[in-house]
Amino acid sequence: MIFDRDRAVWLVVADSVSTRIYHIHFRPFRLSPVPSDAIQGLDTVVQDLESDTHGGAQRHRKEVFARKIAHVLNTACDRGLFADLILVAPAVTLGDIRHTISPAAHKAVILEIAGDWIGLSETEVFNHLKHHLMPLATA
Repeated sequence: MIFDRDRAVWLVVADSVSTRIYHIHFRPFRLSPVPSDAIQGLDTVVQDLESDTHGGAQRHRKEVFARKIAHVLNTACDRGLFADLILVAPAVTLGDIRHTISPAAHKAVILEIAGDWIGLSETEVFNHLKHHLMPLATA
């Protein structure tokens, strides 16, 4: 796959309770947070998810959060806010998002990375991302 640097690319970094969404710029190469008006719906964070000790209830809440992420991505995809999408999340969350995004949003996914980057600084996310994008840029 040849990576098209002229297309709008979003990077979604998530875990089971929080998410950060970035726009990837290529000239120069940098990240910037997607404006909050483009991602309405994620400002309502699932409360007390981490402190829930009931496995079934906690799993359900994680699935609900993944559906919230999917709803935002589906809406943004329908509005043409991105052409390509990169998803980074722990494997279970990544699977939850993958199974709840629309076919159009799924088609936009150019890279999935199973990992927990949510605690990384923006600079660390940027550096990790560069490593993963190199094969796409030269393939």
